[in-house]
Amino acid sequence: MNVVPGDQAAGRIPDPRVRNELTYLEVQDAKRRAAEALREGRRGDALAAYSDADGKLSAAMACAPSAELDEEARIMTELRERTEARDDQYVAKLARMEHARKSRKRGRGD
Repeated sequence: MNVVPGDQAAGRIPDPRVRNELTYLEVQDAKRRAAEALREGRRGDALAAYSDADGKLSAAMACAPSAELDEEARIMTELRERTEARDDQYVAKLARMEHARKSRKRGRGD
């Protein structure tokens, strides 16, 4: 581990690749939480998870645009709109599938 004085550390800029990866993982977690909330009939909690993910995606994309995060934003918009339309069973299934598929393959040479 590198240790640097606080004044040096304060001037460092976060690595955009690391930030995008963290955002990607947080979005997958939001999909899992939303699917669980919908299964339990907590539509408001699912919408809050989507909103949280939208905020993180927007912040990450402002720093370092990414086609992958742009696609995740599109998916989150679809999930949120379908949840607002009360298509809960479909959204819960789609969100679980998205989370499982993308969490399983991540970091394995894809």
